[in-house]
This record gives sequence, C-alpha cells and structure tokens, in this order.
Amino acid sequence: MIAALLFFGVFLFITLPFGWLLLRALAGRQEEPLPLPWVSLAGLVLLVSLAALLSLVWPLDFRPWLLIAPLALGLWAFSPALRSRLGGRLAWGWPLLALALLSVLQNALGPPSNFDTGLYHAQAIRWIETQPVVPGLGNLHARLAFNSNWYVGNALFSFSFLGLGSLHLLPAACFALFLLDAGRGLRLTSLADALRILLLPAAFYTLGAEISSPGSDLPVTLLTWLLAVLWLDCYAPGGRFPRRVGADLLFLLPFFALTLKLSALPLLLFSLGEVVQLVRRRAWRRSATLLGLAGLILLPWLVRSFFLSGYLLFPQTAFDWFTPDWKLPLEEALFRQREVIGWARLPGEPTDWAAGLPLVEWAPRWFADLTGNQRLLVLAAAFAPLPVFFLRPLRPTGLPVAVAWLGLAFWFFSAPALRFGYGWLMLLPLLPLAGLLRMVQARLELLRDLQPQRAGWLLRGLRSLPFCLLVGLFAYQSLFLARSLDAKQLQAAWLLPAEYPGLPSKPCTLADGTPLWQAEQYLQCWYDPFPCLPTCPTDVIARPDGRGFRPSAP
Repeated sequence: MIAALLFFGVFLFITLPFGWLLLRALAGRQEEPLPLPWVSLAGLVLLVSLAALLSLVWPLDFRPWLLIAPLALGLWAFSPALRSRLGGRLAWGWPLLALALLSVLQNALGPPSNFDTGLYHAQAIRWIETQPVVPGLGNLHARLAFNSNWYVGNALFSFSFLGLGSLHLLPAACFALFLLDAGRGLRLTSLADALRILLLPAAFYTLGAEISSPGSDLPVTLLTWLLAVLWLDCYAPGGRFPRRVGADLLFLLPFFALTLKLSALPLLLFSLGEVVQLVRRRAWRRSATLLGLAGLILLPWLVRSFFLSGYLLFPQTAFDWFTPDWKLPLEEALFRQREVIGWARLPGEPTDWAAGLPLVEWAPRWFADLTGNQRLLVLAAAFAPLPVFFLRPLRPTGLPVAVAWLGLAFWFFSAPALRFGYGWLMLLPLLPLAGLLRMVQARLELLRDLQPQRAGWLLRGLRSLPFCLLVGLFAYQSLFLARSLDAKQLQAAWLLPAEYPGLPSKPCTLADGTPLWQAEQYLQCWYDPFPCLPTCPTDVIARPDGRGFRPSAP
C-alpha cells in the first residue's frame, strides 16, 4: 500500500509538468486554472509517446528516467505558471471521492485477474523493460506482436530497475484520474456533469476487476468516456472547460487511444470534427501543428509494429508494403484475425468456423449466450439514444451519440466480446439519461427561483437532486468497497502490491537451439521466467545478427 501511494504521488509529479508543457505549447498562456486530471492525462500522452520512441533504441529501464526526471524537476522549479494554473474547482462531495479512490487502491493491490495478462501482457511488458524493440518478436508468439503503446506505458512506469518487481499500478493511476474528473461533476451544473455522475458507478461496475491488470481494454474504455465528457464540457450548454485546450485534447486523445487498441478507431470522429472547425476558421498553422503532433504519436507506434511483426497494423494486413526477413507469414496474420473474430463471436467454438459464419447465423447464437443483464445492456445501447433525435434538450449529445453508435457498430461487426465494447455499451444509454437528468435539475432550479415561497418539503427535497445522487453513489461505492475488501490481501500488500502470479514452466529450445521457457499450465507464463511462451514454436530461429527472430523457412 505504501508503494502504491508513493507511486500515485510520483505519477502526478511526473505527468503534470509534461502535460502543462504540452498544453502550453499548443494553447499558449491560460488565465484560468486547468483541471488537474486533464493536465496529468496530457502528460501521460506525451510521456508514453516519447517512451515509444525511445523503446526503439533503448530498453525502458532506468535510462529514459535520466531524461524524464530532470526535465520534470526543472519545470516544477522554474515554471511558476505551472504551479499557479493547476487546479480547477474541487468536488464538494469529497467523502464520495475519497471512498472511490480507496476502492481503487484496494483493487490495485491485488494480483492481475485478466487471463491475457498471464498469456502475453506481462511477457510483452518484460520484453520492453529489458530489450529495445525486438525484430520479429511475434514469431515466438503472435500475441507479442499485438502492438499497444499501453504496454510501453506500463513498462515505463513499472520501475522494475528498482528491484521491487514490476509494478502494475498504471491502470489504477489512470482510473484515479478518471475519478478526479468525475468528482468535478457532483454539483450537476451542466450536461457534462450529469454524464460524469452516471459514469462513476458504471466505471466500477464494468472495470473494477481490471484495475490491477495492464490490459488495454481499461484505458480505451476510460478514454472513450472522457472524450464524450470533454466534448459536452466544451460545446454543450453549461460547459466550463477552456475551449481552446479542450479542442486540442479532443483532437489528440483519439490518436493516442488508437495506439492503445485498434478498436478505438471510431474515436477519430472527434479529431475530424476539430479539424473541420480549424479549416472553417482557416487556422492553417494550428492545423499543421496538431497534425504534426498526431504524427509524432502515431509514428513510433507504427515503427514498433513493423519491427515486431513486419506489418504496420498487425494482425491487419491492409498496409502490407514491406518484406523484412523477420516478417510473420501472411497465413499467420490472417489466422490471428479470424481467431479474434471467432472467439469474440462464439467463445468455445472453433474460431475459423465461427469467423466464417454469416451474420444471420452467429448473431442469434451470440445474443442467446449473453446473460440477462448483458442482453439488456446491448438493447439499451442500440435503442436508448433514439430520443436524442426527438427531444430538444437531448440534442447537444448528438455528436457523442453518433460517435458511440458508430463505435457500437464497429465493435459488433468486428469482435463483439462484451469487454471489448463496454465503452460504447455503457455510453450510449447514459448519454440521453444524462440529458434527462440535467433537464430535471434545470426545471427544479427554475421552480426554486420562480416560487420560493411555495416550496414545500417535497419541492425542497427534489431541489436537492445533487445531494440525493451523492447519497446514492456513496451507498453504491460503500457496497463495492465492502465486497472487494480483502483483509488478508491488505495485510500482505501493506508495503508492495501483489506481484504477478507464477505458474510452472519448463525449458524448451527453438529449431536452432536458442533456449527459452514454455508454460505448463493454462498456456500462461506471467512475468517469470523470461523469456517464456505459451507453446514452443518449431519453425522459428534467431536472426543471424542475434537481434530478433524469423521463420526458419524462407
């Protein structure tokens, strides 16, 4: 627990100056304070993109910190504007916020529960910690070529070089940033605030079990929600986010989300909207600056993917322009595409067969396999936004609804596993609900102003809608904390969070005798031993220069 608290402090200390530097370079001097969670998030974007670039030539051990730490210290020491422009209005419901942050801390201390973390996440992170990008690493295990800058960020913030293990606390830190922003909505003064309030319990309901796992579903889901909130806070009535800073973030964050997971592609509609606004204003220089920054975010990610697999967007083969000796066979890339699609449609069935079924055959079976709650969530996501087109007070949610609907369709026709689509599934019904909630609050405020002398006990109670919501959220959060509380885990993790689990493994060798390890149970290697694979490939050898791996057959 002590290490986790220190980690959160270091995380803020490092990300805030880098975020301020990025936003200051884009938006210039800001007279009003910038919300702390958004500045920290901007800093994380800059740091992870920089780390992806450095990972091409360095392992992400202590060396990147020789550049990052002095720059952060210098910005804090010599930039008074940094210290004076952070903040924004704090939440008046601080007991709820404290309880939510305590829930995050409790769940961050446990071992990762995501199956894929044992399958390949932990090993992918360890490769980044110990080696510069390895050409053809995907030949050892194709999942290691599922390139995500989220693993780069986890490797950077694992602090494994300290000898305390590889900390997997970055997801919890990002979840905490999301909560700090959600706490800003507890006064319910705008449509964005209403959405913040509704997303707070939704985050714990859908992502609570992922807080300790370095999988990419959690950050992409949180970014999807934050972008919808940010758009409403910039463009919907009552929004109070600085417009120019908000526009920059609305443009850049979707590109960052894309480098975490390809399923974030529909979020680029937010970026497109900001580009259209700039073109209409003929702001050519600003457009060029933002496009250049988007390129700096994307380029290291694309280069990493090229080295890991030989493809720019593995397992997608749309831009198959290169033929390095370490390139994964085309058949392998196509198989991995079908594997993801087939498993997401009908888990437990042969993936090739499931991926080849027509819509009218797999969709009914997929829907029938869902639980009752999951079916209700899917139907709500599909149909709940319809009132947006008919009720005037809901129309400000139009663009976020359009983006989310497109995202829902993209998710459904590509890989409709529930955990891949929670960002869209939760956002679509909550957007119109947020509009209705804000409409009720506005009517109650109007009644208070027009008929103060006739306000009976019922009207006085209804006028305190934010307080009623606060009480309900506090009760839900207390229940969540009570159900997840583990006294033995807290006692064991009072100093350090739980390490990655360990499972038996055995030695194996490649065709040329290169020694490796192979999992013995559940195809899971977790973090140690290293390097370890779910199965030992028989058709892969080390490259002649000793850097990377390639297929044994030309």
